Amino acid sequence: MKPIKELESLIASGFGTYVRSIRHEVLGAGLYKIELVNCKLCMFEDGVVVEWLTTQECIMYLDILNIKSHLSVDVFSQAAEDKDLNVVLPLELICSNRDFALEVQLLVYSRLLIVLNKLWRVNGGGP
Repeated sequence: MKPIKELESLIASGFGTYVRSIRHEVLGAGLYKIELVNCKLCMFEDGVVVEWLTTQECIMYLDILNIKSHLSVDVFSQAAEDKDLNVVLPLELICSNRDFALEVQLLVYSRLLIVLNKLWRVNGGGP
């Protein structure tokens, strides 16, 4: 799989790490792992694993129907006005059998959204 430049940007910013040595029996080779506010997100070639404190969920990219962003100009404006970059927004994975809301920090939101959308499209999902 071709490297995704936004992953390099996330790692350079101190968010997450590569997990190329990990192999998932269903989702394939590991790519990247990031700790979010409410969970850990591990991205693989064919899907993601969302790990909460007591459970985890494997999601194939093909099972994702939509990735819903809550990022807007208003969010950035409010964060700038409040001088607070510790804003957390939901990033929703709308799937065929269940929906998931990941709580993502504003500083990584757009880059993570781009990475997830690229992986989703490469694997046959997305518009």
